[in-house]
Amino acid sequence: MRSGFDNASAILDAAAHYLESLIASRDFAGAVKYYESLRSELDAAEGQAAGTILRLASRAHASLASYPTALRLARRAQAIHAERGDTVELAETFLAVAEILRDMGERKEAEKAFRDAESIFRRNDCPEGQSRALNLLAGLFYRQNDYRNSLTVLMDAIGIAKRLGDRKKLAFMMGNIGRIQTFLGDFAEARKHLEINISLSEELGHTLEVARASIALGYVCIQEGEYAGAEAALNKASACLKREASPRDEVILRTYYGELYYRSDRLVDAARVLEDALGRAEAIAPETTLVGRVLRHLAETALRAGNDR
Repeated sequence: MRSGFDNASAILDAAAHYLESLIASRDFAGAVKYYESLRSELDAAEGQAAGTILRLASRAHASLASYPTALRLARRAQAIHAERGDTVELAETFLAVAEILRDMGERKEAEKAFRDAESIFRRNDCPEGQSRALNLLAGLFYRQNDYRNSLTVLMDAIGIAKRLGDRKKLAFMMGNIGRIQTFLGDFAEARKHLEINISLSEELGHTLEVARASIALGYVCIQEGEYAGAEAALNKASACLKREASPRDEVILRTYYGELYYRSDRLVDAARVLEDALGRAEAIAPETTLVGRVLRHLAETALRAGNDR
């Protein structure tokens, strides 16, 4: 009997590993299909592997925007792992629950789940998970325009990342801190953190992150009236985006070029680059704020040109 139990457990472990590989390769539809093929075995299964499979299946469903199903599966996984106490697997499941709740708009419940995950990671002496949970919690506050709470949580996460020597995570979080400080109007601190982000990302060879941080730095320079520095930062971003395809970032870059040009009285250049940005935005995200931002800058360009109509 014991041999049969061990064999069933090994099969579930292998299934969990395969499901994880499908999600890592972003084959979410394939992951859902594979999970469905396991449902009869899972109905009678117990233990950590069953909980892990349910958690992974919930992530696949969430990635396909099937949120009610994702939440139901994540809650089942949570119940299985909770029977074994405050384990790292339970913390991972709380993270899955939190991200689903966040995407469903249940922000208070999502905040509680993120905090529960961080607390369990901390009690298990798992600083990597703790830092990840804090970073996601900071992102939740950021979505709510609660920049001060977002900044406070991010600073805690950075302290952990520094102890771990995780330069990739540090680079990412420095960029986020720079963006938050931009919204708070602290341009000197924003510039400092964005420059650290750029430097670390260049060391790591993360070209797209360099581009995004350079775009953000260009915006900071525009707000400070330092137009030469802004153009240099945006040109750097443009060079990076020639190597890394990212249509959305291309639109944002051209929008900031437009703002730079009309602020420095280069109205013909501003209109040209903003019309290009508008065409790109309407192609990838029609009737969204991405288009709206470009239209606002086109209106500003027209006003400065005296074209009130």
